[in-house]
Amino acid sequence: MIPKKISSDVAWSGKLFDIIIEQFDNGKVFQREFMRPNFEAVVVLPIKSDGKILMVRQFRSPLGKVMFEAVAGKTEQGETPEFTVLRELEEETGYKAGKITKLGIAFASPGISTECFHFFIAENLTKTSQNLDEDEIVQVVDLTKEQLETAIKNGEIEDSKTIAIAMFWRIHS
Repeated sequence: MIPKKISSDVAWSGKLFDIIIEQFDNGKVFQREFMRPNFEAVVVLPIKSDGKILMVRQFRSPLGKVMFEAVAGKTEQGETPEFTVLRELEEETGYKAGKITKLGIAFASPGISTECFHFFIAENLTKTSQNLDEDEIVQVVDLTKEQLETAIKNGEIEDSKTIAIAMFWRIHS
């Protein structure tokens, strides 16, 4: 049963997301707070002709550490997820994709956020050059599929979107 929404207010608005407070009634009145991003997110596993996967090591300020991740990014205004995949792939890794395939979508943390990830595989890669944002520190790493799975199993990869795309890839391969 879906409870009746009584109210919805923007409690705070920022550059990347808004904080929303909503009240519902299902016989009892209750309140929920959540984050609504001002973008969509894409995640891509670029697969080279030798079968190796391009991954990145990137500093993540909320955690204060470098994370081992799949290539990912947020859409800019007016971009489709497909366009964003191509842009982010070249910016972060210095490769262009001749082919992208959408694997699916997943919500990051639906109890507290509406953030949705669009998952893709990129193939037929051509080397160009990285074009990082001025605040990005990104190291590109090549892995085999087995090395990716071992890194997840051993806890070297703690990023949920990377773990999710590995599962999507596994079931679509």
